[in-house]
Amino acid sequence: MMKRTVFISIVIALFLWSCTEKQGMSDYGQAKYTINLDSIESTKTPLKLSTIFKSIRTIILEDHEYAVLGQINEIQVFDNNIFVLDKRKAKKLFVYDMNGKYLREIGSQGQGPGEYSYYLSDFCIDTLKRQIYLLDPPRVHVYNWEGKHIKSIQIKTNEFGCQYITFCNNRLYIAITSWSSSNPGNLILELNPETGEQKEYLDANVYNCGWNGDEFTPSNFFIDKLGGTPKFKALYMNSFMKIDKDSIYPYLTVTHKEWVRKSDILSQEKLRELDKIQMNIIDEKRRVFIRRHNYVETNRYICFQDMPPILIDKQTGEAKRYSYLENDLKNKENVPSTPPYIAFYNSNKAYEYLEEECTNLFVEHLKTGKLVDDLDKKDELLKIKDEYFILFEYEFR
Repeated sequence: MMKRTVFISIVIALFLWSCTEKQGMSDYGQAKYTINLDSIESTKTPLKLSTIFKSIRTIILEDHEYAVLGQINEIQVFDNNIFVLDKRKAKKLFVYDMNGKYLREIGSQGQGPGEYSYYLSDFCIDTLKRQIYLLDPPRVHVYNWEGKHIKSIQIKTNEFGCQYITFCNNRLYIAITSWSSSNPGNLILELNPETGEQKEYLDANVYNCGWNGDEFTPSNFFIDKLGGTPKFKALYMNSFMKIDKDSIYPYLTVTHKEWVRKSDILSQEKLRELDKIQMNIIDEKRRVFIRRHNYVETNRYICFQDMPPILIDKQTGEAKRYSYLENDLKNKENVPSTPPYIAFYNSNKAYEYLEEECTNLFVEHLKTGKLVDDLDKKDELLKIKDEYFILFEYEFR
């Protein structure tokens, strides 16, 4: 758990929001929601997780001889299937049922048709056609629901690299990073999976402090990937951008007098010279940040699960900052708990995964009575080994 806590603290410093020199979003219109952190209401009380969720269910992923899961990089859940991406150890996309039973894998590593290379970057799902897209830069492989390869699409990448992918309105959207030290280029590539036509959006000079280089983050730039209208946020952006029907526009914008500025950011070349990573340089400036990957949205609320957490009521427009997030669905009252890492959410549920190194501590808390008494699968949890991966399914209110 200590290892995870240190890592999360480092990642928090990385996710600073945007450039005060160029905050204008006039080309894309005004955001639906705007939060001013200088004037937001604060309270010393905790935000109870039960405010957002009404129940929790445990899913233990099967330790199968054909599904040797080494780590979890991303989760998506659709049509009673749990898709789990391990892009660094197993280098596979696994599929489980809602009880954690292994079903199949999508594609395989190799050099043949439909096989992906050493580094499997990301995946997304077309829920209407029931097709899966695997991002294997500079290609996108297309598979049917059973995992049979349909085709591969070549991406024209003369000036940029590809990181993450999502699907919306019969188009693929890919987060791209520039290979040029003088021209950061754009942040999003739109790819037509039928024709191969490409378009680019969001000038990094305007929307991301001129930064579009290597990212020191494990989390995806796209959220709400199966909600029909995914959202995008790069490293220094102060707005979550919504992708909807061939248009991209600001959905939620956050302001603060201590926004990160373009002058705070060192070039990639300077970072290599100093042998330092970007997040440490920015953290010394004490700029404002909110982590992108702990954003959760329901029909009623938008929640940033950072420390301290912020809850936005979409019906009233009110926003409030709380002292900390209390996971009262998992831990007993007055027992400290690590905020859940919500890796994926859809219209009615959200999913947290427990990293492998945290399993022992979680089981120890279960043995010593620190967790709620009615946590399901308690007997099974007490018997699991270190190599098992655990998911928690939270149901929205």
